[in-house]
Amino acid sequence: MTAQNNLREADINIGVDLSQWQDHVDFHALSEWASFAILRTGDGMRHQDLLHHFYAAQARLLKLPIAHYHVLRPGETESVTAANAIINAIGPRVPGEPYALDLEDEEDVQIPYIEQVARMLKTILGKPPLIYTNKYLFGNFDWRPVLALDCGMWLADPDGSPAYPANVFQWPFAAIKQYSNKAHVPGVVGEVDTNAFYGSITQFKQYG
Repeated sequence: MTAQNNLREADINIGVDLSQWQDHVDFHALSEWASFAILRTGDGMRHQDLLHHFYAAQARLLKLPIAHYHVLRPGETESVTAANAIINAIGPRVPGEPYALDLEDEEDVQIPYIEQVARMLKTILGKPPLIYTNKYLFGNFDWRPVLALDCGMWLADPDGSPAYPANVFQWPFAAIKQYSNKAHVPGVVGEVDTNAFYGSITQFKQYG
């Protein structure tokens, strides 16, 4: 893990996560405000985000750092198929672009399956994924097999504050906190999720 455990306000970088639900994004305006964007690649095996590759190209053109996230649905397919689908959804590997597994629901938190997918992704992509989920799911499951792969924590905690979270449960520290799901920011029409990364942009890129 690459983020720092002792954090200062100066170490916090603010960004957004985007999907096709934010279908009107002015990346010129967004890049003036945000330090990074995390782009959804898809949801399980059934849905590939229609704007992922377009948004990734726009952000790269403007040198806005990006990461990728995929909603993992363990009940849909075997782990090797899921890992390959995620790699294909991300597209050609770009060093310095982190990626994350998004666990939305309690039924999706199947730790052996998540560990298998994360292990395969780490082997193929060279870096482990970040793990995104909420406080309840981080706090009520045994994540040690996933932690053993050095996966970082992306905590969903929409308390409205980018301040470092009070509780990181089994993780040694949080890399990212999604602190709002109803923000309004330059370049995005409507509401959008905002996130705090606890470290420099150089450290953000080291997750990728």
